[in-house]
Amino acid sequence: MREEQTYVAMPHPITLKVFDDGVERYYIANIPMLKGCKSDGITIQEALKNVLEAKQGWVSIKLEYHEDIPIPENKIPIIELLGKYTEKEINEMNVTIEKFTELVREINKESSNVIYLYKDME
Repeated sequence: MREEQTYVAMPHPITLKVFDDGVERYYIANIPMLKGCKSDGITIQEALKNVLEAKQGWVSIKLEYHEDIPIPENKIPIIELLGKYTEKEINEMNVTIEKFTELVREINKESSNVIYLYKDME
């Protein structure tokens, strides 16, 4: 279990993309280094929370089958924002990322920061 938490706490880069299918707006969070590890949510916070849960399951399965788990080169979490975001969404992201940082600190029991990259913003 401790080994699993060590991998889950690693700062694998996350991409966050907004989608609008004409019915609702939702977010997809993906951890590209961990093939197939992604999730979604109606809110940014929900998408990030869900992808962390997906990461825990992904890591657990890889450990169970003794498969390799990629180690990120970055020392702090990176969230890359893909797509166009409103000012309200950017403010929500800032709050969510602060909560995400607190979660990472809690897991790591040490100080941590988050770098996030904006692409194609309005």
